[in-house]
Amino acid sequence: MLNKLLKYEFKSTGRTFLPVYGALLITSFLTRLFVFNKDFSNSFFLSLFQVVISSLFGFLLMAVCILTLVVSLQRFYKNLLGEEGYLSMTLPVRPWQHILCKSLTSLVWYIFSSIAAILAFVILAYEKGMLGDFFKAIVTLIRRGSLNAQILTACGEFFLFAALGILAFTMMLYASMALGQLNANKRLLTSFGAFLALNFLVQILMGVLGNLAVQWVFPMSSRWALNVALLLSIVVELFFLAGFFAITNYILSRKLNLE
Repeated sequence: MLNKLLKYEFKSTGRTFLPVYGALLITSFLTRLFVFNKDFSNSFFLSLFQVVISSLFGFLLMAVCILTLVVSLQRFYKNLLGEEGYLSMTLPVRPWQHILCKSLTSLVWYIFSSIAAILAFVILAYEKGMLGDFFKAIVTLIRRGSLNAQILTACGEFFLFAALGILAFTMMLYASMALGQLNANKRLLTSFGAFLALNFLVQILMGVLGNLAVQWVFPMSSRWALNVALLLSIVVELFFLAGFFAITNYILSRKLNLE
């Protein structure tokens, strides 16, 4: 059933994200062609078009950065805590599957949004032979041994750290909204207060764990300090992710108030 939930969720959210991604890439190409290309002669209409297309590119880039968060929160609240919650909770699906579906979908769109933004900047900065030079640089680093096991491990850990960080932050927002719906009269205010409280708790625990790592862990492994730091950060993020997931699942399972 989780597969069907994911399929429906991607289909529903894709109608919002894919047109924005397409518009961003098209405007980045037009910006590269008309704004950064010196072959065109200057004219009033060309200058006006350059201002419009570059402003549109900046707006779409900002929209891509914000849209994923907004859609993630809106889908969770509307489908599970709003009026659609009556329908969602009657499906033969457990609450944890709904939560997992929403969070995984958000993570994928965060990744796609990052890729779309990177591609847009690549299009803006593209010069003839740039891709060839990039791959030559990678080959040179491999031959020199610069891309050793330690670096590759750190890259993999950093990607996992970023993915889990997105999931943990998303789950903290879900937990805040779930806690907020316990107060039917002031849901928004209670959700905001719950977010501040959870975020404060995270910052306190991160500070304590950071001090412990500096005093006890890093001195024992100076060469692999970065790898150890990333690994410890991953473990901490898993801890927070599990905690926020448990809070959200408990409330949706036992304390859900859709009135």
